[in-house]
Amino acid sequence: MEKETIRKAVHMCAPLFALLYLVPEDIGPVPRSAAVLAAWAAFALFEAYRVNKGILVPGMREYERSRPSAAFWMCSAFVPMILFFPADYALPLLIGFGFTDPLCGILRKRNSKLYPAAPLILYFTIMCTLLSFFYGLTAGILATSALVSVSAIAAEGIKSRTVDDDFLMLFVPLTVLWLADLVLI
Repeated sequence: MEKETIRKAVHMCAPLFALLYLVPEDIGPVPRSAAVLAAWAAFALFEAYRVNKGILVPGMREYERSRPSAAFWMCSAFVPMILFFPADYALPLLIGFGFTDPLCGILRKRNSKLYPAAPLILYFTIMCTLLSFFYGLTAGILATSALVSVSAIAAEGIKSRTVDDDFLMLFVPLTVLWLADLVLI
């Protein structure tokens, strides 16, 4: 399977992280939050080892040989999401990320005139549909969906050697959604 196909498929599986919300916090001897933090810490240790040794896992880009992978960055955004925010925040953000980030990459690679409008419309549609499902369709939901969508697509466009857009495309809209919820929802 081609490297880019693997990357796109991994992105499209991001919404599966929302299944962790189905696991009760107090199941078994270890709370869900502690298990999530332990899994992230194990991933962080693996990433430190991988970067130190210059190892590339199938699907990674060459630049990820010397810095944390996009997958690690995505998980690093998901951890505070599951620890501090409800599923009705996470699900639209993860689905929006999972489908629009690959679309952004495809359209940019082809120099398509549909970028960034098509990903923005798709993200807005996902956001508005799911937030309406959870909260009902209101002017506040429309405004929140617009703000969150613009922030997500703008964050995806940031190219940085310090932080990956997979982190930004989840964390920035999560922050915007949280702030908008205080006022608009």
